[in-house]
Amino acid sequence: MEEHLTGFEQEFALGGGVGQRAGIQAHINAAQYFGEVPPVAWDFTIGGYQPAQKYLKDRAFTPDEIRHYQKIIVAPVETAKLMGQTDAVAW
Repeated sequence: MEEHLTGFEQEFALGGGVGQRAGIQAHINAAQYFGEVPPVAWDFTIGGYQPAQKYLKDRAFTPDEIRHYQKIIVAPVETAKLMGQTDAVAW
């Protein structure tokens, strides 16, 4: 799964572009954030935890962890789609 739904941004490199796109900006520090995090991924709960939010806490983000977080965001979005499809099935 190599699809990414988010970008990794640094505010100083955007030239004032912060907030121009839809989605949640998940900040990891004052200057860096993941842009366009879908609200369904940000709010998705598994066993009382919100993985998209929990993963950001207490991490030093390396390039590998940035790519990993971007993959983490895809999983709840796709899961929510499947849950919607199964909810639509008449039992």
